[in-house]
Amino acid sequence: MSSELKTIGIVGAGAVVEQLHLPALQTLPNVQVSWVLDIDPGRAQRVARMFKVSKVLDDLSQAPPTFAVLAATPVGYRRRIIETLLERGSHVLSEKPFAATLQDHDQLVSAAQRAHLQIGVGLMRRCYRPTIMARALVQSGVLGAVQEVYAGEGGKMRGTGRASNWYQTNREASGGGILIETGSHLLDQVISICGASDAEVDEFKHVSVEDLDFHVDLKVNARTPTGRVPMRFSLSRIREIANGIWIRFERGAVQLETSPDASVVLLDSDRHRIGTVNNDVGATKPFQAFRDEWAAFLEQCTTGRQGSMSAQSARLSTQIVDECYARRHDASTVESP
Repeated sequence: MSSELKTIGIVGAGAVVEQLHLPALQTLPNVQVSWVLDIDPGRAQRVARMFKVSKVLDDLSQAPPTFAVLAATPVGYRRRIIETLLERGSHVLSEKPFAATLQDHDQLVSAAQRAHLQIGVGLMRRCYRPTIMARALVQSGVLGAVQEVYAGEGGKMRGTGRASNWYQTNREASGGGILIETGSHLLDQVISICGASDAEVDEFKHVSVEDLDFHVDLKVNARTPTGRVPMRFSLSRIREIANGIWIRFERGAVQLETSPDASVVLLDSDRHRIGTVNNDVGATKPFQAFRDEWAAFLEQCTTGRQGSMSAQSARLSTQIVDECYARRHDASTVESP
């Protein structure tokens, strides 16, 4: 990263900003958070005091020239914010999910390219050590080509612990339910590990209430460097499911959890445990992953070259979610709650 001071703006002062983004940014050299903006002025003021941010804005029109800005607002309300930031000449890192639709995704990427600015997405699981280890194992070919993948995340929840005005209970704000929220992470993590470049949705089943999906079973056929691979995903807030990522190869299999400190477990062809894969590359804590995410994005902004956090690289997961949600009202895809 260059030694020139990089000023950062923050739009949205929610929990992920307070607990992870701002603490991570404070550890990076030559980085200064210069302003924060939130729909709740009191929350913005509190966060600014905690992290010694000098300016709290009431409106984006007040924003001074800023090297890069974090857009951490609900995805359903984010597009115009990003467009405004690009118009004002700032690089933009968006929280995940990057966009509510594939059309929004492509148009925002195009807007950044026209402005000669960088646009990224905060898919920090790409920085997790297990993700990096599993990706290296796939790329090495030591177990042969990938044959199939299962990935699951979630389980039966008694409650969210959130107030009724939480953005994830609002279809317009959230863009949907568990598929776009948790699924944007899980899909991208599997895509990153397997190097998938395209995919077709073969099956989409969901349990939804008022256009919010609470359980999803999804099958896709993905194109990878070694051929087509069937992938199954399960996400739930209402049912117990098998959590983690399981990858079957020609000569064995790999299991890992979705957390940054998980082990990558090697299995033989009969699914008996052989051992674990270990290295010292990548984040083992969420805080470290957010720091690595920001360092990679700021390097992208400095060099002008797309990096590991580029929004372009997240297009496939947006495409899959978009195709599934286009089928949302097809009666054949809906199960009873």
